[in-house]
Amino acid sequence: ARFELKKFQKEQLAKQLKERHLSGETSRLFWGKTKRHFHPVSSSFRGFLSPCEEIIKDSQIMANMTADHYERLFEAPVVIRPHPYVDAPPVQWKNAAEPIPMVTYPEIVNILRSKKKEKCLDIHELSPFILDKIPQNYWHLLVQLYNYSFTEGYILKKFKEVRMIFLAKKNAVCSPDQTRSISLLDSFLKVQEKLFHNRFLKILNEHGILPDNQSGFRAGFRLQTRVLLLIEQL
Repeated sequence: ARFELKKFQKEQLAKQLKERHLSGETSRLFWGKTKRHFHPVSSSFRGFLSPCEEIIKDSQIMANMTADHYERLFEAPVVIRPHPYVDAPPVQWKNAAEPIPMVTYPEIVNILRSKKKEKCLDIHELSPFILDKIPQNYWHLLVQLYNYSFTEGYILKKFKEVRMIFLAKKNAVCSPDQTRSISLLDSFLKVQEKLFHNRFLKILNEHGILPDNQSGFRAGFRLQTRVLLLIEQL
């Protein structure tokens, strides 16, 4: 009798797990039992702590404190190559003169079709949903812009302007360094990011930087020390 009871309980659990996303009495019963085990990941953000332990709730002052903190965090580092204390010849890359593949109009159209039509607005009040409504003929102008960006290594200043949302990691009142930032990239920059990503993966595959075998569940993706070293040198 005990064996039959355990078998019945396992069958009921498997049935509830299978039907938890379907509308009906079974799904309500499952989520009703599991709801009490869910907790909010982060607390609501209510203010900043100043260096003198004063609570600041003025939105303009909070924005200035956050901007100052992240500007120092993301400032461009000073890198000297070759390093003056390292007696080594400069690295001669075999593919230094290899041009970046040109962006084509069909490639941009395919990227637009594959992207999710999200409605979240960037700092310029644009979204992937709005870009999808733009007549596709206008993207011929962007082809020249993206090709110039890859050829000259230049990104428009407007593309670098992003909207940032901050969440509190632990406490509702904390210092700026205890916040978690979420950046809403420019919608046109998202397209360029996908174009760069495709070319970056092509270089990795053509030069054998990524091995054929992999670890993990995503086919063709593997985190390797050689990739990290390459990114540091870019």
